[in-house]
Amino acid sequence: MLRCLRSIPSEAWEARRYIDEALHQTLPRDEIGLAINSGFGRSEDQLHIHVACIRSDVHEALREREASIGNRWAPLDVSFFGHRYQAKWVPGERLGSHNPFRLLAEGFPGAAQDMGDRTLVVFGSSRPDGAPGSVILEDEIN
Repeated sequence: MLRCLRSIPSEAWEARRYIDEALHQTLPRDEIGLAINSGFGRSEDQLHIHVACIRSDVHEALREREASIGNRWAPLDVSFFGHRYQAKWVPGERLGSHNPFRLLAEGFPGAAQDMGDRTLVVFGSSRPDGAPGSVILEDEIN
């Protein structure tokens, strides 16, 4: 399963350009995110990826915390929509080799077997020194 999902998140992240084209402007990478809902959060029984602008309250909360999000999974000290997420920061302008599915499977025991119970969210981010990266959020739904 993970092998066939190797490039999907990276390609979806690059598809954010369609939002820029629709708006006739280039949005900063930290104002766009992608989300992969758990099986429980899907209206149809198939994996699909949402690429959309980030709500202003979520954007602000992430901006306030992005310097404290490290390169290891750790609980995020804020709840979004009633969910508590684990967060991880990965470097780079693009996701490239940082496949969120693989990072999730490697970071949590049993995650590879219950991937359908997981929600993944990716946001563009940067470090205080300006280094680009992404924040990846994970939540297990049961």
